[in-house]
Amino acid sequence: MFLEHRIEEFLRGRIADMLETMSEEGFKRHIRSLVLNKLQKDKNLSEETSRYWTHILSGHYDFTQAEDEAEEMERVTLEEVKRFFAKSILPDSPRSKKMSIHVRSQKLVDEKLQLAEGTVTVEDLEWCRAGLELSGVPSPAKDLSHFASF
Repeated sequence: MFLEHRIEEFLRGRIADMLETMSEEGFKRHIRSLVLNKLQKDKNLSEETSRYWTHILSGHYDFTQAEDEAEEMERVTLEEVKRFFAKSILPDSPRSKKMSIHVRSQKLVDEKLQLAEGTVTVEDLEWCRAGLELSGVPSPAKDLSHFASF
């Protein structure tokens, strides 16, 4: 609980302040740095192979993901980031969501864990996963025939 509280205070304080005081030029520098990092060439064959196998094993086959993400990043504006942060990330926002996992020692079974109001304890993990948007079965991002010329 202490750590969760500190994370929420960090979001309310440092991150919110940073976004409010950030200049448009500073934002563009951050974006450019992220884009350059995203488009960094593989250093060796092992990195390239690992990247491709990650896409293959995930079932998404999105081999141009880095380039697509870089394009999207360059389209984002500072105002859009501020609005998204305020509506979806700030802990006080009605749309804000979080998942907090507490692991208890088996040696301390008798101690009761103090949970925040509104906390839901998950007893059936498969049921919980089925309700999450991002945990469904992967579908290819692009038809494999798109990559036939490679």
